[in-house]
Order: sequence, then structure tokens, then C-alpha cells
Amino acid sequence: MAILHAGVPRSGNLWLHRILQSIARHTGGEARSFIGGHPDHERFRRVLRGFSDEADTDFLHIGPRHCSFWLSSVMHERIHDLDEYVRATSLVWTHSDFCDRSRLVLPKFHKVIYLIRDPRDQAISLSRYAFTPGMRWANPRYERNPDSLLAHDLDDLLRRWVFHVGGYLRARDELRIHVVFNERLLKEWERELGRLLEYLGIEANEALIEQVKRDVDFSVMKARDPDHVRRGESGQWRSTFTDVQKRHADRVAGKMMRLLGYPLEDDAGDSLPSLGSGTLQREIDEALTAARRTIGDELGRVRTFLIGDRPFRAKVQRVKNWVRDSWR
Repeated sequence: MAILHAGVPRSGNLWLHRILQSIARHTGGEARSFIGGHPDHERFRRVLRGFSDEADTDFLHIGPRHCSFWLSSVMHERIHDLDEYVRATSLVWTHSDFCDRSRLVLPKFHKVIYLIRDPRDQAISLSRYAFTPGMRWANPRYERNPDSLLAHDLDDLLRRWVFHVGGYLRARDELRIHVVFNERLLKEWERELGRLLEYLGIEANEALIEQVKRDVDFSVMKARDPDHVRRGESGQWRSTFTDVQKRHADRVAGKMMRLLGYPLEDDAGDSLPSLGSGTLQREIDEALTAARRTIGDELGRVRTFLIGDRPFRAKVQRVKNWVRDSWR
């Protein structure tokens, strides 16, 4: 069985990946790896020395023109035969936005799982992760510190979250995508894991649930991946976001957050997100429309970028990266 799991970066994807690995290990699932069988696999491991787990993980990029496999931020190689790729793997991870090609790619996998996390916590996590030792060598630095990154990039992060989530939710029924909420894994572990096992066609039992829980315990994850795993908490936005940032998050992503049941007020309690079984296409489309930039938004974005306090060379590099990413 080939499984694809998708999600916005810093949504708890590594946690879900380890959960799926643990499930396969304890149920006799076959562990196949495309990257592990690649002729240059050992070279990849040397390039990513200290990050061998990434060199052993099948990361898939689904772009409008083609698919490619990724090795962290250091290498991308086009996949010419996607059927062969899927046959060679059992567990694939993607951060790719949903696009027209996704409708051709996702059905090739037996199961597709989509992970969602509160976009405010996700943005905070990404801003912190960008300054971990493992990411400093991989990415050029545009900001002085995590708070500066969060202040400059929050609008982009929120809008990307809405379109990423909305794209997969719109295709959920058509492509039989199973949705997992990070917050429910944190607060209702057994129930959420049980739902995941049912989707995978695996009988849930107390022994299996406890085995998986031990394998992916926060302390175990933290010891193994200190850069990837930071705090394992939800609701950090309440104490981290400024009032202006909270209002901006509501304006840009509020409709999608309400649709999913995320609290929007500081004192709204810790209600857990959920998604009913009915079709919500109209509500999803409304949330996507609310997150689209107006002409005024675009002009303000350009102005803020130009007069911002980033070094000039960093601005030039950022523009180059935007152009590069638009052609992937």
C-alpha cells in the first residue's frame, strides 16, 4: 500500500510521518523507499550529513508542469515515470499546494491523508524553525530573528494556508482524502488515531495504540529530531501574536478558521477543530475568496517589501526565489 500525506509546512507533518511509520512497523506493513533505492542514495546521505532521516524520506513535489523528488533544500530531480515512483515507495510526504496535476497524482496512491493545524500556530512554528541550526545552512536569511520573520511574512503564510487547505478540502470527497487535525491528535489521541487506523483499513486495538503512542511520544521525537520538534503545543498564538496580528489573521483566514471550528478570540476556550461529512464547497469557496488579495493589498504588499528594513541583497535574493518557485 502506498500512502501520501500532505500538509502545510510546520503543521506536525513529521509527527504524522512517524505515526504512519510506526503503524506500518507494528502491523507488518511493507517499507519501500524510492530514495533508498536511488543509485545516488549514499551520496545524498553524505550531502545531508547530520540529516540522514531526510535523505531516507520520500518527499514529493507536485507542480503544475511536472513532479519531482526533493532532498531537503539541496536538490530537486524530475520524476519521469510517476507510476514507477509510486510502485517503489510505501510512504510519501508532500508540502505541495493542490493544483490541476494533483488530480492526476493523488489517485495513484492507495490512501491520501491531509494534516491541518491552526495557521497562527503554524506561522509561529515556521518562524522559529527557520532559525534552527539545521535550517541556517539550507536557507538564505532574510530576517534578523523569528519575530522579524513573523512580522514580515505573516500575511503570505496566512494566505498560503487558506489556499493550501482549501485546495485539498475541495477535492476531499472526490479523491477520498482523510483529514487529520493536529490539535485533535494532541487532545484526543486514541480517538483520532482510531479514525486514522479505520481509514487505513487496520483494526484498532489497545496494544497497537499504546505501541504507536510510545514510538511518537514528544520526548522521543524531541530527542531524535530536536530541530523539527519544538514544543508540541497548541494555542501559542494567544500569547505570541500582537493584537494587530490577531485581527489580520481574522481578516485573511477567519472564514476558513470558522469553517473548521478554530477559536478566533483569546477567551474562546480550547474548542477542537472538526469537519463534517457533508459537502462544504460553497463555504470553502467563500473562504478562498476572502483570502484573495485585492489590488490595494497587492500595492501595499509591494510598498511594504520595498521600504522594509531587509538588506538590499536579501530583497534581490527573495525576488529571485519568488520567480524560481513560480516556475516549479
